[in-house]
Amino acid sequence: MEHILDWFWVDPSMEIPIDATRIVECIRAGVRNGDWVYYEADSERAWTDRDAPPPVRVSSDSFLMTPARAAETGVVAPQLTAALVEATVVAAGGTIDGPALYDRLEKETGKRPTKRELAGLLQRVAVGAGSRLVVATSPAQAGETQLSGSQIEKTNHDRFTLLTRAAADSVGILAAATTTGPRVVSADGPAAVAFAKAAEKATEVTSATGVTWIRVTATADPGEGIGDLRALGKVMAMTPKLDFTIELNVELGLPNGQASIAYDGPTADYQKLESDLMRFANHASEAQGSLAVTATTRDTTVVQPGMGEWTNLANNTATLNPGNVTVDAEVATKDTK
Repeated sequence: MEHILDWFWVDPSMEIPIDATRIVECIRAGVRNGDWVYYEADSERAWTDRDAPPPVRVSSDSFLMTPARAAETGVVAPQLTAALVEATVVAAGGTIDGPALYDRLEKETGKRPTKRELAGLLQRVAVGAGSRLVVATSPAQAGETQLSGSQIEKTNHDRFTLLTRAAADSVGILAAATTTGPRVVSADGPAAVAFAKAAEKATEVTSATGVTWIRVTATADPGEGIGDLRALGKVMAMTPKLDFTIELNVELGLPNGQASIAYDGPTADYQKLESDLMRFANHASEAQGSLAVTATTRDTTVVQPGMGEWTNLANNTATLNPGNVTVDAEVATKDTK
């Protein structure tokens, strides 16, 4: 970490900081947004976006690294991802039963995944004829059809087998009938984290071609006011290449009564009313509700997760900092009708 300060002397165009306060604030923001991991060697402790803000020290035994590098070096445990699950199945010879899969994932990540977590992941990557992984009941038998998404959720995971597509073909597991209709993925947290997680989930969906819409939702919780809603409301002007629809629902506690604000419609009409709505909401002693902005492309083409307009929207939302948000995205696939 001490080398960070050295860079301000390397580049003469950079303003030399009087103290490390601003640097510490930037590091904490980067950790909170999931961009960095802060690690202290003397205590052998790492801080990520899932932890409280780190007690940053600019010293020779403190380090800043990307999440990928932190996982690679063992500073933090790998996260449960499709790539990790597939690598686990391949390492087991292409076939692994449910209990063994849970045991190995716990060893890799330091935390036993819940059935809900693993089922949600497998519903994205192990469903349909084009999936790289296949779920079948144990023991896997020739002529059996791979489990569907709903079956993966309902089946006792102690009684299933996970196979690579090649292993399933070798056994004689039949591919499931082609599924139709888009899938919706969701993630929450600080904007940068939520967008990154949603992008990862979207790209994991079998035969995904892109995203048809992206919805970002900010909330006003009791005691916090409407600041987060006001912040998210500015994202439309910063992202002009996308079309937006707005849904606002807020319950207000006024000095002598209560009021509700509800709006559901296009950006143009909302922007005409926004200043008046927010000015009225500022009179409330308590506010509770949400603002959701749904983005689509103007020519109805899909958005690629983690690229282009997805990245623009993610960066703009993170810059505005509307607190923790929920990011939903509808994923189109080659089989979508």
